[in-house]
Amino acid sequence: MAACRQWRYDPRGNLLRLDNGNGAEYRFTYDAVGRPLSETRPDETVRHMEWDARGFLCALEENGRPAADGGIAVASSSSAMTTAGC
Repeated sequence: MAACRQWRYDPRGNLLRLDNGNGAEYRFTYDAVGRPLSETRPDETVRHMEWDARGFLCALEENGRPAADGGIAVASSSSAMTTAGC
């Protein structure tokens, strides 16, 4: 039998939860304008994102520590990138 994936969204269309069908759950939170604030992975690793006043990602932490990429801001291909910091 194939695994059943489930996606749950908030009224704004933001992904809140992803069940991958193998018992693993990913959870997501967003700020008031829809920018991602946190991602909780199945192993309870939590990534926190911080945004500057212009809407650029300026900090990324995992479980309260700078992310493996050194906390350098990253963005998707549809967003501008900055390393200026918050």
